[in-house]
Amino acid sequence: MRKIIKFFILLFIFTLTICFCTINTKADTGPHAYTKISINGDTKGMYMTLLSKKSHSGPHEAYSEYERDYSSEDETIQKVNKKFIEYEDSDGFYYLQTFSLIQKNEYSWNYMPPDTFKILIYDSINDNFITDNKIYEKKEFATIYKVILEPENLTFMAIKETKSVGGNIASFFVRFTICLSIEVLIALAFGFRKKELLPILFVNLGTQILLNVILAIDIYNNGFNMMNILTHAYIPLELGILLVESLAYIFIYRKFKFGRENNISIPRILIYTLIANLVSFLGGFAIISILVNLNILV
Repeated sequence: MRKIIKFFILLFIFTLTICFCTINTKADTGPHAYTKISINGDTKGMYMTLLSKKSHSGPHEAYSEYERDYSSEDETIQKVNKKFIEYEDSDGFYYLQTFSLIQKNEYSWNYMPPDTFKILIYDSINDNFITDNKIYEKKEFATIYKVILEPENLTFMAIKETKSVGGNIASFFVRFTICLSIEVLIALAFGFRKKELLPILFVNLGTQILLNVILAIDIYNNGFNMMNILTHAYIPLELGILLVESLAYIFIYRKFKFGRENNISIPRILIYTLIANLVSFLGGFAIISILVNLNILV
């Protein structure tokens, strides 16, 4: 038994070492942080940009440092670009030579938006700018605002949007129910009796809450990057859960003598825990991927 437990501990330490000692590369892989703004009001003929506190953000630079060529664009686009260039911000924020026509009442800066910015709208029909002149910051992977236009006052009100707490709680229960169902079915296949499933329920409740809270925080702060989540969060957490659950089940079924009189053998407990966690790991990751793509999970 000691050799088996020692093997699991060494496997856990070895995998953690690989996950946290990997070499960081400069490869530009997606997805990327983005800023999205939805607009409530008539946006016909309106263009939007984000003014940056810094003179550059990723490949985007201020006009004084690099001139973007809009000569191949139509006259309207050239005119709008010139208007943004001529705009003078009261706090010295920079126009980074990128803007978009507001379509379907939405604006998005999808690649390396500025960290500190102002929202600026140009109304090409009435030839004026609309702004609240407030400073905003990008603190999460997805920065989302809703703008309520007040064109008669040449201003607007921006409200920061957050993910629904209820939606995240519901998504957790979906993941927990599916993963627990997987582990229960595997336990039955391993010969666990119905009354012996209670420890699996309670142990998984604790480990799944911890796992999903940490993953939700990681995705909220860093976005859903498959490789980063796997190597720096999901795999280490699952290995820790594997170790904790193995020791908990050995204690409950063997030391505490829960269940049948002759107890459940340690090899059966360890093999069950390994297979159940492997299957639920793959299933759980697939579920998280689906929820993120459906914009349900943070």
